[in-house]
Amino acid sequence: MKPALLVSLVILAVGLGGLWLVIHQDLSQKQAQLQTISAKLAQLPTEVEVPVFTGTARDIQQLATISATAALVVDKETGAELYADNSTQPWYPASTVKMMTAIVARQIYPLDRLLTVREEAFADGSTIGFQIGEQLTVRDLLAILLIHSGNDAAFVLANNAPGGYNHFVELMNLQAKELGLTSTHFVNSSGLDDPEQQTSAEDLAKIGARLLEDPLLAQFVRTKYLTVSDASGRISHPLVNRDELLGVVPGVIGIKTGTTEAAGENLVTAVQAGNRQTILVLLGSSQRYPEMTQLMRWVNSHYSWKTVRPPAE
Repeated sequence: MKPALLVSLVILAVGLGGLWLVIHQDLSQKQAQLQTISAKLAQLPTEVEVPVFTGTARDIQQLATISATAALVVDKETGAELYADNSTQPWYPASTVKMMTAIVARQIYPLDRLLTVREEAFADGSTIGFQIGEQLTVRDLLAILLIHSGNDAAFVLANNAPGGYNHFVELMNLQAKELGLTSTHFVNSSGLDDPEQQTSAEDLAKIGARLLEDPLLAQFVRTKYLTVSDASGRISHPLVNRDELLGVVPGVIGIKTGTTEAAGENLVTAVQAGNRQTILVLLGSSQRYPEMTQLMRWVNSHYSWKTVRPPAE
């Protein structure tokens, strides 16, 4: 056999082998994708409750009196928007930022990890009043963060993160991207006003939904009163949830308040009715609790839920 012909045959064999390998790898990838899709389909519920609007266009005008800059009501199960007004408009988040702070802290810390308070004892705004040098578990810091809305707890959690404070904020922004948030950017972990720190009602509803997936965080945001202590047991911190609807309006299970001069009154609320959850958001309100109550009543009056079963294969 001539050398040139032999070389050609070798090249052809190598090429065919490479083609077979590519096809085999492609088939393997397709099979893996199909298995993933099948697994997800198997997890879908056999029936879903979907919201049905029972009102008219005139009924929507009943909410025109709300002072909030933005408002949104979302059915958590289906993601359907039941009411939206300026829901994607960027706005100052204030302490609603702490929802994301808690989500990130849960990802990077074990709950029993002890963190030491340093300069955070002198934090501005809403604080619990730490003493320099006291140590608290991450679990108790999360309780202070979400129940009492402690800015000092937010800074302790961020400052002690691997990579430091700036890296913690980077993780908050990374999580925002993973959740598909389009109007949100964080520059601090507490919610203090900054022109570059923005969010929207739509994004906050998604953050709230994510928080509720964590049983511990969901427990904290629905807790009205709690007392935590430092590691020595000598320093106690009584916590009071500022959400005036919690424990007063049936079905309310949190989630987070937020108030600053630039933001006005912000409020993210979750309502439980049976197995169904609704998330409501008000931003820039001048009277968030009466307006949130009005919004909840309007939803109850103008929506019903219908059970839908997917068609058989």
